[in-house]
Amino acid sequence: MRGATILARLPAKSAQDPVLEAANRFAECGDVARVKELIEPLLKLSKKRFFFNLVLKAYANAGDLVGAEAWHLRMEREQVVASGRTYGKLLKCAAKANEARRAELWLWAALRVGFAVDGTQLVSLVDAFARSNDPRRADAWLARMLLVTRGSRGLRGPSGSRDVGARGPELAAQGASLAGWAHVGDLRQSALAATCFSRRQWGNLLEACAKASDAAKASQCFQSGLDAKLKPCSMTYTSLIDAYGRSGEGGQAEKQVLAMIRAGVQLEGIVGTALLNAWAKLEMQRTEAWMKRFHRAQVPLDAIAHTTFISACAAVGDGSRSAFVSTRAEGSLQEMERRGMQTNASG
Repeated sequence: MRGATILARLPAKSAQDPVLEAANRFAECGDVARVKELIEPLLKLSKKRFFFNLVLKAYANAGDLVGAEAWHLRMEREQVVASGRTYGKLLKCAAKANEARRAELWLWAALRVGFAVDGTQLVSLVDAFARSNDPRRADAWLARMLLVTRGSRGLRGPSGSRDVGARGPELAAQGASLAGWAHVGDLRQSALAATCFSRRQWGNLLEACAKASDAAKASQCFQSGLDAKLKPCSMTYTSLIDAYGRSGEGGQAEKQVLAMIRAGVQLEGIVGTALLNAWAKLEMQRTEAWMKRFHRAQVPLDAIAHTTFISACAAVGDGSRSAFVSTRAEGSLQEMERRGMQTNASG
């Protein structure tokens, strides 16, 4: 029997069996149905925890927390003892589902029964709280994580377990924490004082500067990234341009767009939106000139860019130029309709 053959190979050769290899590939893709199709026949022969954990892996990668917790209840009903990997997959699933508090509960559940928590699981928890707009709690777990990864002892359950000393996840967790603060537009001096950060952290810091309308700190952060030999991309330039625009520095925003062009960085619609938004508050003629240039360069402007331009046109006073600008506004509105954009978008 095929199932008996697989069971005979476990656990030493489990990863090498074609059926289990296929199940693992489907689990990586979050295809729960296909994994269950392969694993259910094996569960009729043996209630091995390895099989249950494969299905949990699929649920975790799919971000299906309800399904994962239901599967865990089945494990309990069938008296299958959970492992550290079991709890890790439940934690990961909750984090991916943006259920940060549930992820935290699964972490504590693992600790209560004596399993050590590793850096990867803590990264998931930090990321979950960051994406849930709770950067303070993300930072609290980041601090615990640093104790785990830098200290001589790991974060352990009551029965004790192996130490955790991996330093690798630190940057990922710090990047997740910074992303949380960036999302709420909160700048932290400790983060800005850093002289070495990853590309992701650089982008997060610049985003935070933009949302805080702090062009001076955005410029400082941008230069720090260049000093660290990081290569700016469209998104980093966009955050810098947005920071200048929100601060009313249209000239500096324009200077960065020209720097992008010289550097060969592709202009994207979001860049055009940031620059148009900057000039729309300051000078209609400049706004119109850039609108024309973006059209000639076939930069795919979004609805916000078009409505920003239309709003700027509406703000122009009476006179001959007003009639000309009104025509340009109508042309922009027609372009939005032609491309199927919502015409009630707001900048």
